[in-house]
Amino acid sequence: MALVDLSLVIPSAVYTIGSGSNLTFNKVSTENMGSKRREITSDSIDPYDLVIRHQQILAGKEKLPADRHLIQIIKRKHETTGEAKDLIVNLTVQKPQSTLFTNAEVVTRLNTIANLLVTSGYMDAFLRGES
Repeated sequence: MALVDLSLVIPSAVYTIGSGSNLTFNKVSTENMGSKRREITSDSIDPYDLVIRHQQILAGKEKLPADRHLIQIIKRKHETTGEAKDLIVNLTVQKPQSTLFTNAEVVTRLNTIANLLVTSGYMDAFLRGES
């Protein structure tokens, strides 16, 4: 099974992510160490946003330098009462600032998780709180 390249190394302000039907996200804001993109068919009332952030941290008891990367999808919908509800899905990668782990190794671990999530029945069990 071919998976989406999660490295997201795209030099433009537009990300097109393919998985059956393509989604295109235009950059709407830039913040320190990150950006927010909005899916082109969504609006400010019911936005579908892709947020990417990067952070340098001191990790663990040893306070060793590491890089933390966040990819966040936020989809807003409204109840019939008008109340807004957000579905938020986060993916966080934390990698030591070391040559010990390569970027290819990170991609391998992400593919392992992606394959688990698309395994028949797993997502339903996961969302029921089963482990």
